[in-house]
Amino acid sequence: MSQFVASFADVMGDACDEAEHVMAESAEVQRDWAERVSRFRSDSKVHDALRVLAEQPVVTARYLQQALAVSGVTARKVVNNLVDVQVLEPSGGRFRRSEVYQAPALLRMMDRLIPGIQPTALPKPRPAK
Repeated sequence: MSQFVASFADVMGDACDEAEHVMAESAEVQRDWAERVSRFRSDSKVHDALRVLAEQPVVTARYLQQALAVSGVTARKVVNNLVDVQVLEPSGGRFRRSEVYQAPALLRMMDRLIPGIQPTALPKPRPAK
């Protein structure tokens, strides 16, 4: 029984170490985003959108419209601003017609967290119109 407890304690210790690493890396991504959007007014919905992206790194303007409780025009401006500062990029591939946007820094971080899984091949961004 003591061997099981020791093994379980080791696994729990590793999990705690990994959780600390994830928290630190996530905080770094969020600091980078905050720096990128620092040029926008403090009451801009761009800042609120960062909190949404932290939990949902793939969005549409319509999703942000609902999540931020703003008009469609405001949601589109938020998306455009986040694309301009390279927090979001247009998604390609099968989503080409859906106007889906992704937060690549967060998606790549999430890919690195799952050992043994090949990273997601993020679609190449569509050229700007």
